[in-house]
Amino acid sequence: MRFTSEIEDLGDVSATDTLAFSFVFSGSENLIVDSLVYDREVITIGSAAPPFGADQSAIEGKLHPGNQSGKRNAIIAIFGNFAAEKRELNITYEIKENR
Repeated sequence: MRFTSEIEDLGDVSATDTLAFSFVFSGSENLIVDSLVYDREVITIGSAAPPFGADQSAIEGKLHPGNQSGKRNAIIAIFGNFAAEKRELNITYEIKENR
């Protein structure tokens, strides 16, 4: 499983923002993704659609900062049959009070 980037920096955001993100990846023909683990209060996954194969695919969703403040990092953990058994995608952002 190879990602174009494993980090999405959304920069300065407002607590009321809803921001889209996308992690593009390619995989081998025998790629199996067992599960995605993430904070469902902050992240909504809209697409992690099979088939997960040699062609490019993407994990897409939306970030909902909500009642947080300061610099933040949201993680999406991916479990499957790849060498490390677990991969992590990072979404970084900073919530500004008056944006």
